[in-house]
Amino acid sequence: MNIGILSNNNPKEATYRITIQALIKSLKEENHTVKDISEFTQYPDILFTIRHMDPFNSEIENFLNDCKKNKTVICTYINDVYKEDDSKLIKWAQLSDILFCPTEYHKLAIESFCDTRVEILPDSIDYLIDKPYRKQHHDGELLKVCWFGSPESYSKSMSKYQPTIDNLINKGVIEYTIISNFPSLPPHINYIPFNNITFCEDLKQFDIGILSHTPLDYSLNTFIKSPNKLTLAISLGIPCVVSRTPSYRSILKDCQLEEYCFSSPLELENNMKKLFSSKQRNQYLKKSQDIIIKKYNYKNLGKIFLHEINRT
Repeated sequence: MNIGILSNNNPKEATYRITIQALIKSLKEENHTVKDISEFTQYPDILFTIRHMDPFNSEIENFLNDCKKNKTVICTYINDVYKEDDSKLIKWAQLSDILFCPTEYHKLAIESFCDTRVEILPDSIDYLIDKPYRKQHHDGELLKVCWFGSPESYSKSMSKYQPTIDNLINKGVIEYTIISNFPSLPPHINYIPFNNITFCEDLKQFDIGILSHTPLDYSLNTFIKSPNKLTLAISLGIPCVVSRTPSYRSILKDCQLEEYCFSSPLELENNMKKLFSSKQRNQYLKKSQDIIIKKYNYKNLGKIFLHEINRT
C-alpha cells in the first residue's frame, strides 16, 4: 500500500514528532511504502495530511480534488479545535474521506460540526520512544518542579495557579522551572528555552511536573486537548499533578492515580505535597509507566490507522 504524507514538516511542532514521524515510522515497520507526497510520480492509495496545512490554498485544494478523482483515500488529522479554524475545519471535512483526531473528546466535538467520518488516532509519546525511562527518585532537600508548553498555553490554563507555586518557592521547598519560549520571566522562576533537539533530556532532570488544561479562557480548545504532555513526562520518569480535565483525568484513572488531579489551587498544593516523598513518586511511576508505553507507543499508530482505513 502506498501512503503519501502532506505536511509542513516543521520539527519544532509536537505534531511532527508524535503524529507525522510516529505514523511514518510505524507504517514503514509494517512494510508499507510511506513517502512525502512530493516524492510520488503517481497518486498514492492513501493521503495523510494535517490541519496545519491550508485547505483554501488553491494548489493544495486542486491537488486534493485530483486525488479524490483518482480514488485516493484522503485522511486529515485534526489535533486541535480552534474557534478561528472553524471555516478550515468545515473545508477539511468536505475534502476528506476520514478525519482523524487524538481523543474521544475531540471526536465528539468534531462530529458536532460536520457529518464526515471521524476516527481516533492517539498521539504517540514520541517517535523515538518505545520504552520508558526507569528513573529512580531519591529524597533531596529541594524538589525540582517543572511546567512545559507554549506561552499561550500557560496564560490560558496555568496562570491561576502561579500564586500557589510562588508560595512553595518562597517556602524553599521547590525549585520551579518553565520550559518554553517566553520572552521574559520573574527572577524566582528558572527558565529553559524550548529546544526540540534537547527537550527530552532537559525534561528528565525534574522530580515533579505540573500540567493543566483548566479552561481559564472558557475555550473548547483549552479544555479538549491531547494528553501527550502527560504521556511524555511519565515515560521520561516524571510523575505529574494534572488538572481534572478530560484527557488527563482519563489517563490517571486508568493508572489508578486519579488522586493526583486538581481543580483548585489548594488541591494542586496538596497533591504536590504527596509527591514530595520519593517513595510516592516511585510508586506513581510503577503504576503508570507500563500502561502508558503500551497504549501510546508509536508502534501502535500504523495498525490503528490501517484498521480504520480498511473499514472504509
